[in-house]
Amino acid sequence: MSTVCRGPPLPGTFADLPAADNPVHEGVRQDDAGREQVDRFLRPDAQVEVTCDGICLGGN
Repeated sequence: MSTVCRGPPLPGTFADLPAADNPVHEGVRQDDAGREQVDRFLRPDAQVEVTCDGICLGGN
């Protein structure tokens, strides 16, 4: 049995990759404040905390 899909894909079922390299994800891993924010979020008591002074811009 096959399924025919009509219309756009459902949200979360299709990866729409950017045409050019996007530094956002790598930038978080290279930024001290970004790494600290991810570290705090992944702890057992999981809190989303602002660790940047304003918008996290990356580049330490």
